Amino acid sequence: MKTSNFPCWLTPGELEQAQALLDLGFVYCGDADDFCGSEPCGKVQNWEFATAFGEVCLDAICNGALYSWCLETHPNFDDDGFFKTRLQEAKNAIKKAIKKQNEALPHKQLSLF
Repeated sequence: MKTSNFPCWLTPGELEQAQALLDLGFVYCGDADDFCGSEPCGKVQNWEFATAFGEVCLDAICNGALYSWCLETHPNFDDDGFFKTRLQEAKNAIKKAIKKQNEALPHKQLSLF
């Protein structure tokens, strides 16, 4: 795990979720405020997804940390449904990481007494 791919202000859980995005092909770009605006296209927990103006990419932003996935290098990037499929892949990767995190949490035993 390269620390340059992870901003120090993300929580351990968010860092695990970011790793799931990196595994898909996302790249950590830095502080989202340092980049041009984008068009929102979805959300999963603390992650907001967007498309960057003038770029064929999918952005994921969590607490100001920007990760981006360049899609124009993929075969068939201009096919109908391609972007929607990549967006769903990214959402599913984060949901899977969250589920794994939740399963790892200790369970409390309830008592009636």
